Amino acid sequence: MRSTSTIHGHLSRLEKKGYIRRDPLRSRAIEIVEPGPTTTVAESGDIVVALLGEEATVRYFYRYEDHVELVPANSQIQPIKAREVTILGKVIGLSRRFA
Repeated sequence: MRSTSTIHGHLSRLEKKGYIRRDPLRSRAIEIVEPGPTTTVAESGDIVVALLGEEATVRYFYRYEDHVELVPANSQIQPIKAREVTILGKVIGLSRRFA
């Protein structure tokens, strides 16, 4: 690919098909959208996007007999214990690039 116009065209088609999501405020931000059915079921140890009331959080999910626990990756933040949470989705991959 030799021109930015060609790249822009390819990205536009991928976005239209639902394979990627672009952030209009950040020109180089592209989110890859996992095709296929979404899930609202999580196993203990999964990283989930959980809804508590009107607030969403991304944490490790652990199910116990009488409650669930949402544990952050940052050990300086306290875990959340709750009887009911809504699982909005699971984190299936993370890609970071440090320059």
